[in-house]
Amino acid sequence: MRVVAIVQARLGSTRFPEKVLKKISNKPILIILLKRLILAKTLNKIIVAIPKNKKNNKLETLIKKNKFTCFRGSELNVLERYYQTAKKYNADIIVRVTSDNPLTDPDLIDKIVRKLKKEKKDYINSHFPNYPLGIGAEVFTFKAISKIIHLAKSKYHKEHVTSYFNANKKDFKIAKLNGLKRYAKYRLTIDEPLDFKVVESIFNFFKPNISFNFKKITKLFKLYPKHFLENKHIIQNK
Repeated sequence: MRVVAIVQARLGSTRFPEKVLKKISNKPILIILLKRLILAKTLNKIIVAIPKNKKNNKLETLIKKNKFTCFRGSELNVLERYYQTAKKYNADIIVRVTSDNPLTDPDLIDKIVRKLKKEKKDYINSHFPNYPLGIGAEVFTFKAISKIIHLAKSKYHKEHVTSYFNANKKDFKIAKLNGLKRYAKYRLTIDEPLDFKVVESIFNFFKPNISFNFKKITKLFKLYPKHFLENKHIIQNK
């Protein structure tokens, strides 16, 4: 089965404009993320799916300059963007990653993909409360997204790719991924500048290595617990 990671990215963030271009050790966080994803053994292809408008032209330039593949689609109907990307690149299984999560763990992606294959599930989500936001990913089949592309009618479901799965759990074979819930209180995603500060500190600790996994990050939680709670008050954008 062909496994394709689709990374959604855009430059129009209202809370932290152009955050995916913010640099850590002189590298944009989007490129750091993509280079980490290459380490996932189960992935056959990595695509960055971005909006088809002038605002995101420089994002496409950055992606291609770094020799990654870019697909351009609907800005507001992100579900449609995912579907068309998956269709073009013949995906049987889709790994959904967001560009504001440069710490996404390739080992965890492999774990989810293998679980979905073995148990023949439609959808698995590794995010909170099983792991900190920013570490995991969502995995689902092309067959499942082909179904919801016709069923999802609301603006919310079209904007939030996997929300239809969670709102209609009885209609799909969904599995949970057991995780380390004691670490779920940490925010390792980037929604605001303070989030960036926390994530940057992790990369600075391991630099120049960018291929460390979540298990290694947990050691930092123990060494510097107060530092990793600096952004705990930030409310996740729904």
